Amino acid sequence: MKRYSKSGYIPTHLFRIVHRFKRLLIFAVPLILLCSGSCSKENLDAVRSQIPSPFKYLAGIFGNNGVGAAVVLNPEVMLLFNQAGDRYAWIEGDSVLDVRDISDPEGLFDGLEIASIGAGVSISAQSIYLFDHSGGQLIQANFNSKKIAGQWTNPAFFTFQSNSYPVDQWGREIECPFLAIGAAWKYDAISDCSEYSKNAIQMVSTEGNEYVYFDTDRQRCNAQSFTVNKYPLNSCEFADRKDQFYKISETAYLPLEEIDAASIYYIGGKAAGELFFTDGGKKFGFRAFQSTEFQGPFPIF
Repeated sequence: MKRYSKSGYIPTHLFRIVHRFKRLLIFAVPLILLCSGSCSKENLDAVRSQIPSPFKYLAGIFGNNGVGAAVVLNPEVMLLFNQAGDRYAWIEGDSVLDVRDISDPEGLFDGLEIASIGAGVSISAQSIYLFDHSGGQLIQANFNSKKIAGQWTNPAFFTFQSNSYPVDQWGREIECPFLAIGAAWKYDAISDCSEYSKNAIQMVSTEGNEYVYFDTDRQRCNAQSFTVNKYPLNSCEFADRKDQFYKISETAYLPLEEIDAASIYYIGGKAAGELFFTDGGKKFGFRAFQSTEFQGPFPIF
């Protein structure tokens, strides 16, 4: 039998091939979709299996968009932002309780002057600084430190300053060597086991390869920046057990070339170490305080 199309005669054997191909697609497409879902889950399970506790919540947290900022609100709650700066996640304990767009009117950031977030840092028990995606502007956000747990659905959780201001207006006496900030975290460790005061903020350039130290007591930066692979990881020993005085017993350095985001992490309500995101926020690593050992980087997707 001859088959015709609008363009003319179609040979029978070609018609049969096309017909069989259409039937194959009918059965194949659902299988492909099923495999896509199950394979993605298998891949995510494989990623999760490689991530140490208590960080397994990081697996696939923003799909294939890495982590670009991290801000601790208290020992139980942390905010993570994706690499694009337009989505955030509320982490409570070791669980992801909410992920949504920055622009969501029912989210935490409705009314925020800056459209996307590139970095953030805790500056007190009830305040954080948020940097725009360029890293050149910052704005202060305040919150009730006594009501943090379970507040991920509260659009009124934060109160924002009316205006943002340039990074070079932060601090006094000595200007920060950076005009834009790519990552920041409040240092919190045993101060006599460190080159830094306990009241300090570490700030990283937008390129991610250099950092400076900001003393929050004196409100000033150190004038010189350092490459992130010279960031010290110290271990300690008691110098005086009676007075609980420590001294540095060994020093290593952070084995990373760039930092995309960083934060203190907590275990059991106590500051336990430092968490670092690298490689475009696609990987993370960590080190426990009083230890020179860096673990990672581990992929998050």
